Amino acid sequence: YFSRNQGRDHVFLWSSETYDYPAWAHHIHGSVFLTVEALPVMCSNNDLWNIVTEDSEDEGHTCWHCSSCFQPYKDLVIPGFVSQWSMERILASARDLKDRTYLACYHGSDSGMRRMYRYGNATARNHLQELRGAPWTSIGVAQSPNP
Repeated sequence: YFSRNQGRDHVFLWSSETYDYPAWAHHIHGSVFLTVEALPVMCSNNDLWNIVTEDSEDEGHTCWHCSSCFQPYKDLVIPGFVSQWSMERILASARDLKDRTYLACYHGSDSGMRRMYRYGNATARNHLQELRGAPWTSIGVAQSPNP
């Protein structure tokens, strides 16, 4: 069925920061992508996860955010996974804007915490961490389900 329309009638879900099928550009480029990242991380070595594990050796590989992977005429960005406990915390804290303590919040990993973000030059995460302590913000590391 795939070759009937060169894959244009097939949908692929990319549910992480990468397109986990290294040969996607050669085989499924015309298919529809549902993705959580419009700028996925691509690497010079096809085995991305071996590159980014904390115990792997740096062999001179590079990673980047691919600006041509997402094609807005056929692809869709969908929300990433938000765990149930996180949603419950968010909903329990919902307030009108005038009653809010914080204007901006970010709790997540940066390039000092996850090697993949160093390879992918994910500097926006680092800049967010630099805002820690700014007025009306809650900035810090990723939170766990047990407060």
